[in-house]
Amino acid sequence: VLITGCNRGIGLGLVKEYLKDPEVSKIIATCRNRSKAEELVIGLEIVKYQDDYKDFVAKVEKEL
Repeated sequence: VLITGCNRGIGLGLVKEYLKDPEVSKIIATCRNRSKAEELVIGLEIVKYQDDYKDFVAKVEKEL
């Protein structure tokens, strides 16, 4: 599952719900401000979202 805007609002809510789902093996949660996301969501690997979509996708593919 790929979720953008994970440090607040709907994005954070989605992350919390997917964490409860045993069928979801991996959650990729992105945000613009890594430090805020780390304060809110413990136990996840946070990846900074890049405005250049192609570069972002390439980075996520490498990390998978």
